[in-house]
Amino acid sequence: PLALRGGEVPAEEGDVVAMARGFAEEFAASGWDEARLLAMFRTPFYLGPHLAYEQLGEARIKEIVADALRPWTQWRNAHA
Repeated sequence: PLALRGGEVPAEEGDVVAMARGFAEEFAASGWDEARLLAMFRTPFYLGPHLAYEQLGEARIKEIVADALRPWTQWRNAHA
């Protein structure tokens, strides 16, 4: 009963966008900058983010990363 089992879960584009946003927001909140976030999405080692990168493309991932960084950039600028 405790054996690991893999399975495929169908996902639509909106699901992949939500997943990519979740990754970007989580790591942006941890202090990652744009270059580091983009590197994560480009690197196959990070399975979830890389899957989103492959399905959504570079331009869409850059938009998602920029959106995730915006609140942190504004906060840092306000408290500098």
